[in-house]
Amino acid sequence: MSKFGSFAEYPACSLAGAEAALLTAWSSLNRFHADMVLVGGLAIKYLIKPGGTLLPGPVTLDVDLGVTIAVEGGQYGTIADDLCGLGFKRDPKGRYVREFEAKPVFIDFLTEHDTATTGTIDLEGVPAGIFLVSTGHWRPEGK
Repeated sequence: MSKFGSFAEYPACSLAGAEAALLTAWSSLNRFHADMVLVGGLAIKYLIKPGGTLLPGPVTLDVDLGVTIAVEGGQYGTIADDLCGLGFKRDPKGRYVREFEAKPVFIDFLTEHDTATTGTIDLEGVPAGIFLVSTGHWRPEGK
C-alpha cells in the first residue's frame, strides 16, 4: 500500500491499526530495543501535542522502525521469528503484515549503510530498506 495524496484519503482507523501493530510487536522485540527506533508517520503521533497545530494530525498505514545495521538477537531468535510468533506473515515482497482494525498493517524496517544508498539488506530475517541520511549519521546513542 502506498501513501495517499491527501489527509482525507487515509482511512479513519489507519492510525489506530498502525498503533495496534506497534504495541503488539514492540514488547516481543525488547532485546532489539537498543538498536531500534520508531520513525515515520506513527512517530509523529508521539512527538506532537493533540490539537497543538492547525494541521490535521499524523496519519500512516504502517509502522516504520529504524534499525542499526549491527542489530542482533543472539541465540534467542530473530526479529522475523518474533514477528511470525505474533501472527505477522511475510508477504511476497518480503514485508511483514498482519490485520488490525480490519486492514492490513505492515511493519517496515529501515537502516543506514556505510556505502549503499538504495536497496535492501537482510537484518535478523527481515528486509531493511537502505536510506541515505543527508545530514550527519543516524545511529542510536553509543553505536
